[in-house]
Amino acid sequence: MSPALRKPSPRATSAAISVGETQRCTVHKDRNLLAHVRQRLHEEVSADYNDMINAASAAEVEQRRCAFIRKMAAQMQGGRQQPRRSP
Repeated sequence: MSPALRKPSPRATSAAISVGETQRCTVHKDRNLLAHVRQRLHEEVSADYNDMINAASAAEVEQRRCAFIRKMAAQMQGGRQQPRRSP
């Protein structure tokens, strides 16, 4: 088999990606967020996430991300939302 057709090793793949971080597409990130909240919050979380990723600048994205984290933390601490555990 040609070396070009071989599947890259996980070590080589992680070396090519900065510091072992993986990047997912926005659809997968959205699905991951929705997998961790109750059904009744799906529309709200999706709307907040879409606002984040469609912001005009990196600073605005960071500002919206921090606001989203504070909002979700307040809901979880207030007892209105308990985080779902993955199976």
